[in-house]
Amino acid sequence: MFDAITGALTFERPPTVIAPSLTRDQFLGSALADGAATHIENEPYHSWKLNGNFLSAGLELLVVLYFRRQQLTMLSLMDPDDRFGTSWADSSREKEMARKASHDA
Repeated sequence: MFDAITGALTFERPPTVIAPSLTRDQFLGSALADGAATHIENEPYHSWKLNGNFLSAGLELLVVLYFRRQQLTMLSLMDPDDRFGTSWADSSREKEMARKASHDA
């Protein structure tokens, strides 16, 4: 759940809070970094896809954190349900529009 006042994102499972003030060093020293995989590395920009799915407001989500140097600049959330495709070879406009509808809901 997103807190519009603090900007923090809270997940029920695993119990996690990601605040806008999270630095790269704090992230790398935390349990969030355990099993995280580099998503994009183009220093000073670096992003990591967190390990596993996170539950927020009843929806399972993939989470990617984006940093510019130490600053958290963006957080990406995506519904990973297989009905939206499991690879680029399994992708279609219809599936992406269905994913968008899920995100919008």
